[in-house]
Amino acid sequence: RSNILQLVTKAQQQLEVDHEERDEKHSALDKLIAAVPERFLDQPCSDEHLCEIGSCITNWKTIAPYLNLSPADEEDIATFPGDKRIRMLRRWREKRGSSATYRSLAASFQKVERADLIDKIRALLPGTKIDVAPMIPSHK
Repeated sequence: RSNILQLVTKAQQQLEVDHEERDEKHSALDKLIAAVPERFLDQPCSDEHLCEIGSCITNWKTIAPYLNLSPADEEDIATFPGDKRIRMLRRWREKRGSSATYRSLAASFQKVERADLIDKIRALLPGTKIDVAPMIPSHK
């Protein structure tokens, strides 16, 4: 009984640490997004920028669900003969239409905890300061 109680207590403590770490990551990601000037965040993503952002993605399949792409979209991307990362971002833009903005793309990258991709957006947009928030490790 005491072993079970110790295990439960240990698990609860780990959950608290995990939640604190997640909150810290999200706070850092919020700072990265906030560092991009407002006037650029709501502009549609250019094809050139999507290509540059796509080149930083190592596994498109981990990001596709966070872009709200359907299994049919993922199937289409998987069978595409060209660069699947770029195809994924273009499909996202096609589906979102006029709401395919840098802000919505950054929000998707925030959900998947890809600070490096948010930082890439910041680097691509004029007038951004790259050194505003420290880079945190990301999951690729």
